[in-house]
Amino acid sequence: MAIEKLNIDWQNKGETGYENSKINKTKLQEITDKIDEIIDTYGIGIVGDIKEFTKEVNVSSANTWYDTGIIGGNLSDGTYIMEVYTNSEANSQYFERLCGIVAWHSGSTNSSDADEITLSKAGHSRSGHDIKFRILRTRSGQASPNSIRLQISDTVAWSDAGTLTIKFRKII
Repeated sequence: MAIEKLNIDWQNKGETGYENSKINKTKLQEITDKIDEIIDTYGIGIVGDIKEFTKEVNVSSANTWYDTGIIGGNLSDGTYIMEVYTNSEANSQYFERLCGIVAWHSGSTNSSDADEITLSKAGHSRSGHDIKFRILRTRSGQASPNSIRLQISDTVAWSDAGTLTIKFRKII
């Protein structure tokens, strides 16, 4: 039976008028539950909602890493698609989007390792800038809290703080 032809009358008896078929609310709920089970089991579909952060960041020195203010506890453990949008005179980038895949850990860390995030970039103009992001782990006593943190760097210093819209969608 084609879904688009399924016309359920929820206000009356909860039955369809599609040819000789009768589907009641209970049966429809069973079908919906089974679909949800398949999605959960096989990872089909979008896993998480979009978590959005708007951050004012000033990369005042070229090739130096700066915290964005996004740290471990801001997201749950998992793998995310990250998208960053900037349209700022401060960093001379207009309508620019950057995206990459990010592994995230919400708990404490005890390391100083850093991993750069591979990014795809598109937009109106980069104006000679090459923005980079990385995940930095921090040791106990090195930073509070000792967790991962998202950092930004650019090959060109910014004249002032710029606004970044950073979105994450959990995929695993």
